[in-house]
Amino acid sequence: CQDFEFLIIDDGSTDSTRDIILSYTDPRIKFVENFQNIGHAKSLNKGVRLAQGSYIARMDADDISLPERLEQQAAFLDEHPSVGLVASHIRYIDIDNEDLGFWNDDIRHPDAKSIIAYLPINNCIPHPTVMIRSEILKRYKYREVFTANQEDWDLWMRLISDNVTIEKIPECLLHYRKHQESLTKKAPNLKRRRIGVQASYLAVQCFRLKFNRFNWRVFKQLLKKVDALYLNNALVQLYQGVRYCQRFLSGIPSVFHLKRAIKEANPDDRQKIRLLFMMPHMEVGGGEKVCLDILSNLDPAKYAISILTTRDKPHAWYDRFRVVTENIWHLPEKLTESQAQIVVSHVLERLRIQLIVINHSRTGYTLLPCIKKMFPQIACTDIIQGGLASALAQKESSDSMVDFIHRLKGQVKTTPDIAEFSAPYASLLNRRIAINEDVKARLIADYQIPSHSITIILNGIDTEYFDREKVSAGGFREKYGLQEHGRVVSFIGRLSVTKHPEFVVAVAKQLRERGQTDVTFFIAGDGSEAERVRQQIEDSGLDGTVIMTGYVDEPRTLLRDTDILFQCSEVEGLPLVILEAMAMSVPVVATRIGGIPELIDNGEHGFLLPFDENFLTASAESIIKLFSDPILYREMARKSRKRAESDFSIHHMVCQYDNLFHQLVRDSS
Repeated sequence: CQDFEFLIIDDGSTDSTRDIILSYTDPRIKFVENFQNIGHAKSLNKGVRLAQGSYIARMDADDISLPERLEQQAAFLDEHPSVGLVASHIRYIDIDNEDLGFWNDDIRHPDAKSIIAYLPINNCIPHPTVMIRSEILKRYKYREVFTANQEDWDLWMRLISDNVTIEKIPECLLHYRKHQESLTKKAPNLKRRRIGVQASYLAVQCFRLKFNRFNWRVFKQLLKKVDALYLNNALVQLYQGVRYCQRFLSGIPSVFHLKRAIKEANPDDRQKIRLLFMMPHMEVGGGEKVCLDILSNLDPAKYAISILTTRDKPHAWYDRFRVVTENIWHLPEKLTESQAQIVVSHVLERLRIQLIVINHSRTGYTLLPCIKKMFPQIACTDIIQGGLASALAQKESSDSMVDFIHRLKGQVKTTPDIAEFSAPYASLLNRRIAINEDVKARLIADYQIPSHSITIILNGIDTEYFDREKVSAGGFREKYGLQEHGRVVSFIGRLSVTKHPEFVVAVAKQLRERGQTDVTFFIAGDGSEAERVRQQIEDSGLDGTVIMTGYVDEPRTLLRDTDILFQCSEVEGLPLVILEAMAMSVPVVATRIGGIPELIDNGEHGFLLPFDENFLTASAESIIKLFSDPILYREMARKSRKRAESDFSIHHMVCQYDNLFHQLVRDSS
């Protein structure tokens, strides 16, 4: 991008800035000198008045724009006439150009929807990365008073309030310098300044009689900030007390209803282990399937099973769990801790529970101190099925990988993992169950859990049920109009942030670019990322090449028509879908993370690839290699089936759980 004017506003500098700039003879440079300091906002507006181009790009004197910045942003605004302003991501650098990482608020809000959601709380748009349509900025200008050096945030809110679309290019196009003298230095009274900016913004909006949903959200966030800063103690405690009373009163009907339902349950007087499973929900997922497989295969002559769920979810698999036991209750999230303790103690006492198994239930962990105090004779254990923070979430991987994911319209999840949440309660558990060596190693290294208190029980599957010889072929191919001999790659799983379904679309695009036009990709599953992936498919022109099937109730029917299973998660435990594919003689191409290397020997049962910037290219090459080498493919398929049968049978898994449960109850007694 060469067609631009470079306006440099010197706001009364006292160094050699003037001489340096005037030493350049490039006609695009226009030097404007303020003979006295007039302030940041006024200097910006002076530049806006003088600007002659269609677009205005912002930049500060101490930052570095990357060479492709102007070209990419101008092209974006040309291609998206409905967008008024486009920004990009930044990387912090110090005075010596050393990398200081990303700005979290910027990275976590990469698109128009998330920007609108977060701007009432705080700024998330790096000002020096902005390119805006000239007519818009000339109309709105920067407010020169009552913005406390945050005139950019004030401008973004005014634009959003008037329905001007703000977008981001999900790439780093500017290096943002942080040093002692910079305006980026964090002021001690920053919270007060933010309150002042929002109050001033709302005053202007009230004067304009501009009342809309966005301004209402800004007002609510302003009240929260004022409340936190100025009314912190007495009023906050009063507010919390009122909210607690409201929550307590609203929970009373649920407590009475649950107590009546529990009272109707008949305790099993026979010599059985009385087992309570505490789990968040009965939704569709690999972890829930493991729980269902355990409970379904325990001998009903030896176990009296009850289930308590702790999250307000639809419980799509309720009917499947109902086959195992009628003793299923839901603990509403609105209950206070004391009310939850009442309900749980009623269950434990009424059904004379001997063993509690917690499966990723945060409420279950928080209730443990009360349970162990009131019922010390009850044995307690938990199952850590995965859910550990990935290298990205722990910020151990390269920032370039975060950049890479954002370029593909993906996201990075940074919430605490279940192992971290449960760590304070570890001493209250008689035993901890890890589903693979990786989980055990992480518990020991990161949370100092003693090795002798952890038992590894690998997941298993029903290899007789998942047997390609017992499943009719062609159902999925016929349903979606595929040729009998067309090649199929399938992704099966929840469409969540950490599963990175956007990688499937990117790999499909690479294969098409390499001439592999007869390969169809199925994305089977549902979840929070579904709409984003659907849009990515449309934008890439891959309709018909990448097919989203939604949730598949019988994955073996899809696996029967699948040639290669492709999994691209950044974090995994011991995924059942890979075991199911192996049992169905389907080679796997997957990330080398978590417990996956305990299932697959690279080059023997499939290909395991590092989760890095080269993953897409390596995945495309691995898929092509399998399709182009029939002998290698058949050998991998055979070895996969053999490995699943010999090492991961559901019978072996259930026997291990049965033995451990009996041991825990004996020891506790």
